[in-house]
Amino acid sequence: MNALIDLEYYTYPISFSLPCTVILIEYFYCQMDFNRCLTLINRLITFWWAQTTPREKLELGKLKSLSLIIE
Repeated sequence: MNALIDLEYYTYPISFSLPCTVILIEYFYCQMDFNRCLTLINRLITFWWAQTTPREKLELGKLKSLSLIIE
C-alpha cells in the first residue's frame, strides 16, 4: 500500500487514480487511519480539480463530502 502511495499514483490518469483512491480510502478507513484517508482525498482533489470535466468534478465532490463525514 505504501509503495503505491509513495509513487504518487494520483498523478496517473484519473480513470486509474480515482478508483485507486476509493480502494485505499476503504482500506485505511477500516484500519481507522482517518488522517491517511483525508490526506489521500485532499491530494487527489488538489491535483485534479483544475483539469477535470464537470462530471469528474462531481466524483471529486463525492470524495470531498466523504472527507467531511470522516472529519
